[in-house]
Amino acid sequence: MSERKSKKDSTVIEGCVLWTHEHMLVWSVQGDSTVYAYEVSTDTPHLSELSNFKADCVHQALSFLPKCCVNVRSVELARAMRLTANTIEPVTFRVPRLKVLLHCV
Repeated sequence: MSERKSKKDSTVIEGCVLWTHEHMLVWSVQGDSTVYAYEVSTDTPHLSELSNFKADCVHQALSFLPKCCVNVRSVELARAMRLTANTIEPVTFRVPRLKVLLHCV
């Protein structure tokens, strides 16, 4: 199995991209149209599936951008560029905001 480090937190293993950030694992396989995301914890189960990114067409490559490219005001965790046969598309991973309602009595 060939393995090489492509970035600080990203590993490429035979067409598979792995990216980790704190308690999150993201992976995809070359020729697939889905990018899978998991939350990693010390409690059982150790991997909990998060929302996956599903595209209409397959991608040839996926590359995660450095943290300085992430828009924290729009609650982004990660941003990647997805290479398809005809385009280069941005992919963002966001955390949903919880709406907290304050009630005055």
